[in-house]
Amino acid sequence: SGIVGELNATMEGSKCVIENSTGFDQFSIGGSSYSEIIVYVPRDMELEGIDVDLGAGELEVSDINAGSWSVDIGAGNISMKDVVCNSLSVDCATGNLTYTGTISESGDFDMAAGNLEMTLDNFDDCNFAIEAALGHVKVGNDSYDSIGVDIEKKHEGATSTITVDAAVGSVIIK
Repeated sequence: SGIVGELNATMEGSKCVIENSTGFDQFSIGGSSYSEIIVYVPRDMELEGIDVDLGAGELEVSDINAGSWSVDIGAGNISMKDVVCNSLSVDCATGNLTYTGTISESGDFDMAAGNLEMTLDNFDDCNFAIEAALGHVKVGNDSYDSIGVDIEKKHEGATSTITVDAAVGSVIIK
């Protein structure tokens, strides 16, 4: 059918803000409705930071270098592939997060219900602090299956700290 809603892109100083002011942009194809916003960034561009606030849906990111990331998603799935950043903060109420790349300083993941799977290029340069109320946790070759997992895994000389708080679901970091 047609487009519902209005998409606004504005510049606030050096920050580009993209927001949907009236709800979801919905497109209907063959009876299925979905929303989609595609943003292209030049491959060699280093961004100072990216802040994503998504009520519900999917976020797919690939090949981006940004200083800091903040991702807040109410319900949905996040796929971040080949991402390089200094810091990454993710707050996900319900959904799944798949991440591959490098986090050079800090990662903070708050997953209420869902699964977190990370493949870190700099795994051996990270310290990990993981709390999981219910689910499966695997960090490197170490696996934990129980209620109330609270572990710390440290690597000597590590420069990055990854913190995970997961209520229900699995956490796999390699």
